[in-house]
Parts: sequence; C-alpha cells; structure tokens
Amino acid sequence: MSELDEVLNRVKELHSHSILNNNECYTEELLQIIIDLSTINSQSLTNVKSEIDEDEIEKVKRKVPKWMNKKHQYNYQILKAYMDLSDCNEVPVSVDILEDYTEMTEIFLGHYNGMKIISQKNHAKVFEEIDKKVQLWKPVAKFIENTFDCNKTDYKKYQYVFNGKIYKKNNRSGLGLGRLLFEIFKIYLKENPNKSYYEVQKLFNPLHDKFSTETSSQKVVLNEEDYKVWYETKVNDGKRDRRYFEPVAYNNEKIFFTTQWGDTNGNITNFIIFAQNELDFDIQKIKE
Repeated sequence: MSELDEVLNRVKELHSHSILNNNECYTEELLQIIIDLSTINSQSLTNVKSEIDEDEIEKVKRKVPKWMNKKHQYNYQILKAYMDLSDCNEVPVSVDILEDYTEMTEIFLGHYNGMKIISQKNHAKVFEEIDKKVQLWKPVAKFIENTFDCNKTDYKKYQYVFNGKIYKKNNRSGLGLGRLLFEIFKIYLKENPNKSYYEVQKLFNPLHDKFSTETSSQKVVLNEEDYKVWYETKVNDGKRDRRYFEPVAYNNEKIFFTTQWGDTNGNITNFIIFAQNELDFDIQKIKE
C-alpha cells in the first residue's frame, strides 16, 4: 500500500471516530496529520484533499435528491430549514437560529454535525460554518440551490399585511410570521369569548403537523395546567421558556400559544390560508 493510500485510510478512520464522538476538531487534526507526513510533497497534499472533496461532492449529488422524497428525515428538515431561513442561500444563518427553527432541541447537533463534515458515515457534507454562521458548502451550493428550485416563488421574499402592520419572515424588528399567527389567534379569542379550552385546541392544534399527533406533548394551544405539565417534561431544554408566547387571559384561564412554527412543512402557510378562508381574516400577501 502506498503512503498516499495509508493517509487516506487514516483520514477516513478518524472521520468515522469524529461522528461517533461528536468531536468537531477532528477536521483540523486530519489536515495536520497529512501535513506532518514529510514524505509527501505539497502537490500530493492538494491531490489528497481534492480527491476527498470530489468523492464527497458525488455523495451529496447522490443523497440530497433522495432526501427530497423523504421529508420526515432529519437531514432533509435541517437542510430545508436552512433554505427557508437563508432565502435560498442568500444570507448566512446562525447555528442557534437554525436549531430553534427546526424545533429538534436535543437531537439537532448530532444530525447537523453530520452534515458539515466529510466522513464515511456522515449524512453528506452540505454545510460549512464560519464564525458560527452556516452556509452551503461552496462546491455543492449551486447543485442544492437547483435541487430546491430557488427560482420558484416559494423562495422569493413575501410579507403579509394584517391590521395595518407588516409581518415578514425572519424580521428582526419583532414582527415576524410567528408573531402574525399569534396576533390572529388573540383576535380570534377576543371575537369568540365563549369557546371552551378544548374547542380552541380542536380548532388550532391540527394546523401544526408535528403538534397535532397524539405522541407530541407540545401543542399549538395549552392552558396553564397543561403548560406546566409540558414544561416539567422539558427540563433538559434550555430554551423551553421561548417555546410559547406570553399567556393570554381567556375565560378565567391563561392560554399559551406556541412560538414554534418554522415553515419546513408549510405550517405558517397553512395557518394563514386557514385564517383567510375559514376565519375570514383580511391578510394580504405582498412581495417586498
């Protein structure tokens, strides 16, 4: 076996260990190991990295189209969340915001790490991270943008006008789309003061694809009692205080409405359409 083959085998072995141990520093160590092998010249080093990258690019081109047909998979949901947040790779996204948007909490980092490194057992390297800002890995960026068909109107910037205020995706002023849904919800409660807690739940919980399942302890709407039960089950979630908006007083109860909408499965879009068609709210969609 040649020295180059030995280096490649060692690289692959260490990458596999990095997946198991969630040790991000292995990426840097691998390059240092190769550099330390003085018997290999600089041109060989370039060839090694190029060969590894080419293999990974082919892996991405093979795997990502399959993810598109398996929307329940975490790798697809993380990539789709990034494409939503970044307006189809136009702007970088912080790791924390991406994690919040996916709503995966404890399992997020394991899957995300497997999408930003090269190894035999990774999902496929689609991301690179610079100063905790995520962007598509440059060698596959155009391929992924084309796969998501970034020229479609889904990825053009739209905003919504409701009650004289403008709401838009990722709006740092506070008037984001999650806030729009909350405002709609509050007005519905005000205009329908005699509904029971269970009637309100029955109306709004089905609008969120994840929270409408029997197995999910989190719901779109919770009263104070149910919220406390949910809250106690999330002791390991450092961001549990941010999962619901401030409570709304309703029929001698406190009602909590989720902040966790994202749009990886169309939850926001479905909610707005429901509000327009079923609740007769005047919500205008306009292009920025």
